[in-house]
Amino acid sequence: MGHRANLVLVEHGETRVFYGHWSSIALVNELFWGHEHARAWILDHREVGDEGWLDDVWAEGGAVLDVDRRVLLLFGGEALRGDAARRCTYLGLVREVWTGWDVRWAERGVLDLAEHVGIPASRVRAEQALIDPITTLPAPDDDREASCVATFVFEDGRMRHFPLVLCVDENLGGGIELVEVARRLEGRERFVFAPARDCWLEGGFHVDVPRRRVVSWCGRDLPRLDEIAARWSGYELVHVGASWEEHVALSRGTLVIEPLPEDERIAELRASLVTGSAAGDGRALIREMIDEAQREGRSVQVNPYALDEPARGITIDRAAIFDAAVASMRARL
Repeated sequence: MGHRANLVLVEHGETRVFYGHWSSIALVNELFWGHEHARAWILDHREVGDEGWLDDVWAEGGAVLDVDRRVLLLFGGEALRGDAARRCTYLGLVREVWTGWDVRWAERGVLDLAEHVGIPASRVRAEQALIDPITTLPAPDDDREASCVATFVFEDGRMRHFPLVLCVDENLGGGIELVEVARRLEGRERFVFAPARDCWLEGGFHVDVPRRRVVSWCGRDLPRLDEIAARWSGYELVHVGASWEEHVALSRGTLVIEPLPEDERIAELRASLVTGSAAGDGRALIREMIDEAQREGRSVQVNPYALDEPARGITIDRAAIFDAAVASMRARL
């Protein structure tokens, strides 16, 4: 049980690795407020050294704060990973706060964090491979429940869209066999996705069969992109981060993806970052489970990291910082 994250501080040529058992969700809140707060928050975690790196299965979030190069590299936050549009708005606001810094999403998760500080990706890659290919295009019962949209362009110029369930990597991992599956299905000549729930699309992909090219996008980190690419033998796989706009542009007006209005996304982010509490501290639940086990005479072992106190940053006026970031971003439009 936990929301595990590695947090890495690079300063004066030294790389220090920290661990947060409940920090993969909290980090999108605590890293928003600028480098001084972020540094204090990271230093309040347990330092674990190079032996404390998580692999791409256990790392649910993480960040590198590189003071020397003025780079912030991050991934995490349940709401952002499952909602590409919200992630884009969040990063836009973070960049307004972190002026003069290069703020980027770690598209391959902990692999990108490790490589930034000179650790080979193989060091943080779990031995387990991708799941067996799903060679279907599983449709939702209701289009509004789609988590992914796939588009196929065939040799005769036909373009067909398929709203899908499952995650982007699960669908895309079906590889080249999906082309023949799509040929046999009716698909949609035109597809409109409009927001009708709390969580928006996770991602999508566009397969151009004549050009042997696949363009993918996703709000979540995809550490196994190289393995997915190997299943598309003879195709070029291009990942464009969370940019659903590139998918739409390739679809010649037949695909419409409507995010929530930006004002609503900003209001949701303000509620979670300014007035909401950082999610993910499960210590109370763990203590209840320990107490119950002891009452029943059962022994129980608990990861000691799970009972670490949540990290604290420095005292700041969060509302003022957030509102200034919004004003600055809108002034650029």
